[in-house]
Parts: sequence; structure tokens; C-alpha cells
Amino acid sequence: MKKLLIVILMLFLFGCSNMTSNIDTTYNTTSSSITTVTTVTTANAVTTASTTTDMNSNYLIKTLDGSGGGILLFENEAKGDFNFEIYVMNADGTSLLKLTDNSFYDGGPSFSPDLSKFVFCSNRSGHMQLYLYDFDAFLRGNEPSIIQITETGNNYYPAWAPDNSSIAFVSDRDGDFRIYIMNTDGSNEELYIDLDSACFPSWSSDSSKLLFSAKVNGNNEIYSMERSGESMTRLTFNDTDDQFAKWSPDGEYIVFSRSNLRSSFDIYVMDKNGNNEIRLTTHYGLDEFPIWSPDGTKIIFRSRISGSDQITMMNTDGSNCVSLTNLPGMSIPYDWKTR
Repeated sequence: MKKLLIVILMLFLFGCSNMTSNIDTTYNTTSSSITTVTTVTTANAVTTASTTTDMNSNYLIKTLDGSGGGILLFENEAKGDFNFEIYVMNADGTSLLKLTDNSFYDGGPSFSPDLSKFVFCSNRSGHMQLYLYDFDAFLRGNEPSIIQITETGNNYYPAWAPDNSSIAFVSDRDGDFRIYIMNTDGSNEELYIDLDSACFPSWSSDSSKLLFSAKVNGNNEIYSMERSGESMTRLTFNDTDDQFAKWSPDGEYIVFSRSNLRSSFDIYVMDKNGNNEIRLTTHYGLDEFPIWSPDGTKIIFRSRISGSDQITMMNTDGSNCVSLTNLPGMSIPYDWKTR
């Protein structure tokens, strides 16, 4: 059954599909607990230590200081078995810290506005559910609490609103993928966007608008919508997949990923109303999951430009691509914030 859950997750991550959740993805586990481990990467060595015994709060807080313009939160799958773990590092690629370490999928993390917590999805309960991770406790050298906040269906891709009012997320609880919204403690869940295979929600910096993708004639297209649910507007119109859209910090531009005839994806940017599309990358393979820097001057994304799936940073015009990670397997960025 675990393999079935992995298949569903792979289809979701690389393009939401028209599928229902009538497959029982439950599987037996001996434990749903987690041993939190910190991995600190230096130029030539990796040191692993328990957060509660070998590292104090001053070390962690001083090390993860936001060098390079903030802190990146991402997932990595090192062994080819789709068991992703969550990492954090400075935006210049220094001070790599591994936050989860177990035999389950832990991924899709999204920071709270003050960076004290993050929400993520995991299949440690047998189904894909959302959890809150106490990042502040981790930084202070304490064992972080991890609290499950959803129970129904399989739930993915949480997006914490910048005004700290709510979390948008994707769920298959009613059949096909739809976007739901809830309070940040998991209460008051409700259906938010009822479109075919709606997925990949992303808030504007003032929490007034939401970007997402949904299926149109078998392809993902990008939409914007007011927080109130009004003024839903389709922004892309083509016969390829457009997804992973993110607002620029000033709300004037949207960066996203588009599939092409080579069965790969490239990064594009367009005006907030969907006009003036500009292609930023032309690499072979998957350029996906773009994220703006907090100051709007850089974009990070997953790319194979270095030969493997690493996190890459570039200027907003597509120039000066630099790989920030050099980890085994696949690394996918999910959030970039300043402390």
C-alpha cells in the first residue's frame, strides 16, 4: 500500500491529475515518531548532531543568520525511494540543517510569517496529513513538537498566509483534488476553491489574493482570486501545463513553470494580469517550483542545470544561474523568508 501512496504523491507533485481517492492507501507502521537530527554542512565535511545534546541555542541561531537574504526551507530525497526529508539553510547555501530524518515522506513545508513554526505534509500516519513543526524550539536547542492538524483524506501543499490568518492546502477528501482553507491550528476546515484538480495555492504578500492552478481540457492553467473568493481570473491559455505560480513581493509579477515539447519544464515570468510572458530558462530537464527572494531581486527553483536536481538561484531576468545545493538525489525549494 505504501507504493500506491507514493504513486499518488508523485503524480501530484509533478502535475495534479484527474484522479479520485478511492484507493485505500493505508499501510502498517511500527512507529510514527520522529528523531530530529541536525546536519551542518561545511566546505568539506558534514557533521550530524542531536539538537538536544550536542548543539545549543546560541550556535543554531547564530549559524542560521539569514546570510544571503533570508532562510530557505526545502525538501530533499536522497535515496531514490521518495522518502523526502525537510532541510533549512541560509539563502547563500551556508548552514545546511536537516530537520526531519525518518522512513516517511516529509515535505512541502511552509513557514509561519514569524518563522516560529512551519506546516508540512507527511505520510507518517498512513495517509498524507498536515503537521505543525515548532521551528523556534529547534533553534533554541529543544526537541521540537510536531502536531498533526488534519485527519481527513490526503492533504498536500500547504501555504501559510502572510497575515497569519489561515493555511490554504490541497486535499482529495471529497474525491478529486480541491483547495481548502483552515485556521493555522487546523480548525475550521472548509472547501475554498471547487475547480477540477485545483492545486498549488500561493498567497500574495498582503494575503489579499491567491494564485493556483487547475485543469482545463487536461492541462494545468494558472488562476488568480481575491481572498474573498471573488474575481477568479484565468491568467494562462495554452495547451501545455502552467503551474507552481508565485507572486512577486510587490504583487506586480508572477513567476511560474511551463512544460514544453521536450517533456520538460522552464521558468517564466508574466505581469500580474497574465500579460507579457517572458521565458527565463531554456535548460533541458525540469526547471520547477520557482520562488521569489523576499526583496524581489532573485528567483530560486529546482533545476538539473548542474547535472542533478538541485536548488538553483538566478536573477529575475534569468541571468547568473548558481546552484545552492549539492545534495544526493532531488532537492525542491518551498519557502524563502527573512527573520
